[in-house]
Amino acid sequence: MAKIEWVHHRLERWALWMSRGGTHLGFKTPATFRDYVPDDASREAVVPVGEEEAWATHEAIKRLPEPLGETVARYYLHDSDRCRKHLAISASVLSQRIDQAHRQLVVMFAKPATAEEPSWYKRVQQQPDGGSFTR
Repeated sequence: MAKIEWVHHRLERWALWMSRGGTHLGFKTPATFRDYVPDDASREAVVPVGEEEAWATHEAIKRLPEPLGETVARYYLHDSDRCRKHLAISASVLSQRIDQAHRQLVVMFAKPATAEEPSWYKRVQQQPDGGSFTR
């Protein structure tokens, strides 16, 4: 997969924001996660998640055409295996879609967002176990 590194990191921050209820509750303080190290299992690393960047990323992902938007959302919110299984695609197709989405997102981050929700958006909001990422 030939990801664009800064886009990949921005999408990872968006996924962290989403996992904290970003689209409903917002997220104004830095997120933290535990970095488990054998000699010090309690060390934390702070991952800043900017509210404005997260919202802009969220809107850009929603503007991606099908099937790219759904693929990106599932890939970053879940994992590649669950994404491939749910979309019934191979690893190479997943890689191609992520690469194509990254290239489009580079351009889209420079454009203003629209309020229109794509058809795939509601499907991604539902977790496989019936739960939802929004609260």
